[in-house]
Amino acid sequence: MFEDSEHILNLYQAMDKLRILYGENAIHRAVAMNNSLRTFNPFNGISSSPNEDTKLSDTEYEYLLVVNPPRGVYNDIKAIKKYFADTFKYPQAEKYPAYITLAQLKMEENKEEQLVQAVEELCMHQQPTEVTIKNFKFFGEHTLYLDILRAHGLIDLVKGLKEKLHVARSRSFFNYHPNITIARGFTKEGYMKVKPVFENKHYDNVFITSGVTLLKRKDAFEKSITIGEYEFCNTRNMVVA
Repeated sequence: MFEDSEHILNLYQAMDKLRILYGENAIHRAVAMNNSLRTFNPFNGISSSPNEDTKLSDTEYEYLLVVNPPRGVYNDIKAIKKYFADTFKYPQAEKYPAYITLAQLKMEENKEEQLVQAVEELCMHQQPTEVTIKNFKFFGEHTLYLDILRAHGLIDLVKGLKEKLHVARSRSFFNYHPNITIARGFTKEGYMKVKPVFENKHYDNVFITSGVTLLKRKDAFEKSITIGEYEFCNTRNMVVA
């Protein structure tokens, strides 16, 4: 279902990092020497090819704008991830972050101040927003996530950020369907085992988000650095469903 050993997962990530740094032929699995090399990590979908347009230059970072759920919701999500990891013997599930990603941007570090300014300006006019988490869904047959409904205020924020920054499409992802990833990288066999467990499982929660967090990282294998936390300042009329 999954190549699920934590040792194997860490090995694939280390191999992909070497390919990003030194080229896609820098390292191979011995059993694949005569076969074409995959250029993405099957567990997270991240390209490991240095020829892909997604590769960061030496002066670039990946920036992430996220919403951190309140402690109670965060603990629920971590418990769901642990249940998935234990049930399907897939420890990687516990490593996926429990936040809501609104935007991912690959930008030169010297444009970081511009990004921060754009986030600050948007938050000055943003109202605290009700976020409704409603049950489990799948992206295709490869990803399980918690769906988020009626997050109109967050989607408006995403649209505003896109308009302000004008980052190339190939260097950006603006999320108009907010969600929380539980696990991804299923095989067909894995999906058929996961689906009956989660398709009728229910989880409902509602919280008010009053700010966002901006993170940056050099690549997907490194821990993110927090640039700042930005409060929504327009509290005159809270956005609710």
